[in-house]
Amino acid sequence: MKIAVVASVVASIVALSAAVQCTSDAVINDANNVLVARYCITDFRGDTDPTTIGVAFQDYVNNPNSIYTYGLCGVDACVRQINGLSYPTCTPTAATSYAAAISNFSTTCAALNSALATGGGTCSLVQMARYRLVKYNMPLTPNCSAALAKFSYSSTSQWSSVASALSLTSNDVTNAFCASPDCVQLTNQALGWFINAINCALPFGENLMATASNIMNYCSSSPPTNSSSSNPTIVLPTTTFAPPTTCDASINAANNWTLSQACTNDLQGGSPPSLSAIYADIAARSSTTVYRYGLCGSTNCAADIAKIVNSYLNCTATTAPSLLTWVQGYAPTCVAVNASIANSTCTLANYADYNWARYQVQLTPQCANALSMSTSSLWYSAIQAAALSNNAFTNAFCTSSDCISFTTSTINMLGDCSVTSGENLFKTATNLINYCNAIAPTTPPAAKSSQPSTTAATSGGTTTATPTPTPTKSSASTAFGMLAVGVVASGMLLLA
Repeated sequence: MKIAVVASVVASIVALSAAVQCTSDAVINDANNVLVARYCITDFRGDTDPTTIGVAFQDYVNNPNSIYTYGLCGVDACVRQINGLSYPTCTPTAATSYAAAISNFSTTCAALNSALATGGGTCSLVQMARYRLVKYNMPLTPNCSAALAKFSYSSTSQWSSVASALSLTSNDVTNAFCASPDCVQLTNQALGWFINAINCALPFGENLMATASNIMNYCSSSPPTNSSSSNPTIVLPTTTFAPPTTCDASINAANNWTLSQACTNDLQGGSPPSLSAIYADIAARSSTTVYRYGLCGSTNCAADIAKIVNSYLNCTATTAPSLLTWVQGYAPTCVAVNASIANSTCTLANYADYNWARYQVQLTPQCANALSMSTSSLWYSAIQAAALSNNAFTNAFCTSSDCISFTTSTINMLGDCSVTSGENLFKTATNLINYCNAIAPTTPPAAKSSQPSTTAATSGGTTTATPTPTPTKSSASTAFGMLAVGVVASGMLLLA
C-alpha cells in the first residue's frame, strides 16, 4: 500500500516555515488552544473530551500512528473546521507553529485518499483512524495486565499485541486472558469500535475485528473453570524464570492490580484500591485494618485474590517489591483470622465494618464544631464520651442534627453483634440515638436505606431503632474507598 506517501507528505510540511516573525508567541499559543469541534472527533475517537488544535496537530505531525492523520481528513466536520481556521503564518520565537501542516492539510488528505483507493483495501479514512486507535492506542488495563504479568505483558502492552498472539486453544496465556473479566471487557470494547465501523478489508490483510470477535466467541464458549465460584480454587503459580527487567515490569503490573468494584463495595465502597495499597495498609494498621477481616469475609474478594494468586509471576526482581509470598498466604491466613473471632457473635464482614467505624470514621465538620472537637477526631471517641445522662457533651451531641444524622448513617453500616471483647458498637450507638430522641425527639433526614430497620435493646428495655439514611461516605469513610489514598494495614500483611 502507498501509505508511505503520507509519511513523505507529513515530513515535508513540517519543514515549511513562515517568513514573518511573530510579534508575540501569544498569537500562536492562542491559535493552538482553539478547541477541535466535539462533533468532529466523536466520529473517529469515540469521546467528547476536549482536544485543542495544538494537541491534535502535534500528534498529527509527530506520531506515525496518529489517529488524527486519518480522522481529521475523514470527517467532514473536521475538514470544514481545519480549512476554516485563520491560523497565523508568522514564525514564533519559542512556541510551536503548525501553520505548515494546516496549510497543507487538504493536500495531505488527498494523498491519504489516493493511497487508500489504490492500496487494495476497502476501509475509509475514519475506519483507518479507528483501526489505529485499537491497534496502537489501547493499552492493557491494570487488572488485565496483572492477569497476564507472568507472561511478560505489562500496562504498556497494547491489547492488539496480546490479541494477535493468542492461540484460541486451551493454553496458559489464553486461559489467563479468558479468566480475566478485565481482559474480556477490553476485547469487547475493541470489538465495539469495529462493529459497523471497520468491517472492511485493510490493505495489508489484518482484520482486528475478526480477531476480537474470535476471542470473544472462544472465551464465551470455553469459560474458565476457576473464574468466580464462591469458593475459588487457589492454584499457586509455578516457578517461572524471566529476565530481571521483565520480572520488574511484571511484578509492578501485578502490584497495580485493583480489587473489583463488587469486592470494594463489600468493604464500604469507593474507588477500588490496588494490591500494593492494600498491602501497605495491612502492614501499617495490623489489627485495626478493614482488609484483615473484610478480604476474608467476602466471597467477591476471595475470587479477586484467587485471580491474582494465579497470575502473580514467581521471579527475582531487581527493584520491584514482590508480594507473591503475601498473596500465597491469603487462604491460610483467613483460616487463622476466622478462628480468632470464634468467641464473638460477629462475622468477618461485621468485623471489617467495626474496624472501619472504630478506627477510620472521623466526625463531619458540623458535628465536630457542635462538640467542640476537631474534624480529625474519631466518631468512636465521641460516641464513647456521650454518656446517657444529662451533661453538656451529650446535650450538645443530641441537639446537633449533623451528629444525629451522621451517627445514624454509621449505624446503618454496622452489624448488631459483639466483638471478642464483648463490645457491641451497633447497640452503643443505637442506644445513644434512642436517648437523644427521648429527651429531644429528632427525625433523621429520610433517605433510601440499604438495610432494614433494626431492633436493638437499650439499657432500660427494648426500643426499635430505625437508622434510615443511606450510609454517607464522609471524608473518613471514603478512606476506605479511597484506600489507595490512605490505606489500611494489618499485621501479617494481609492479616497477621
